[in-house]
Amino acid sequence: LFAYAEVQQDSSAEKASSGLVVDGRVRARIRFKPDQGRADGIGDYEQFFTHHLKTYSQAEHQAAIQYKTTAGGITFIRNSKIITTFVPDWQRNYTALQQLPNYFVNLTTLTINSTGKPYLFLITSEISANSTTESIFARVKFDDQIISNVSIEGEAANDIDAFGTHFVKNITGMHTITLEASSELNNYAYARRNRISAIELAKYFYNESLQQASTTSSAKKLSLQIDDSGDYII
Repeated sequence: LFAYAEVQQDSSAEKASSGLVVDGRVRARIRFKPDQGRADGIGDYEQFFTHHLKTYSQAEHQAAIQYKTTAGGITFIRNSKIITTFVPDWQRNYTALQQLPNYFVNLTTLTINSTGKPYLFLITSEISANSTTESIFARVKFDDQIISNVSIEGEAANDIDAFGTHFVKNITGMHTITLEASSELNNYAYARRNRISAIELAKYFYNESLQQASTTSSAKKLSLQIDDSGDYII
């Protein structure tokens, strides 16, 4: 299950929240105070995204993206999407909540052993610097290769941001995917709902560019050409 939305708070003094609820149970939740609210001008939109991999019984299940204002002001949401797709072969690992020291620690790890099969790897987490003066650092590693690396400082001390990435690898032998995070100085930061999932692919198109680039105007960083008919998740 994949969920995505863009959330905005009209006041820079208040907070917005968004989350994924499946069968009445919260599977993901973020909250944030914008640097610039809608009332201040254009206003900040923050992305909410997550994934959830689970075996469901043959019955009706309900998934919903929810949004709210945590105290005052008005919360807006747009471009909301939920995708569910049947996955015949998958692996996953999950940890709930972890306080972070000022050095990188392992939040969750998935080790996979395969014989030349392609896998889609999905990694999501909810991270909080828990400070307005210090950052949280989060990264994803495939063996020793860094796939994703971010740092975030909260606008409010208890902001919780969505972090995630995805990539495709053709797996031969044993490999390890690791989600790591760190506080900046004073062990304030924490991470929760740390998920790594691996889904075997039958047919796919993929492109990536991990090198840093910059521009002063507009430029294309990456593109993907699909030369097939059929139903694909993009």
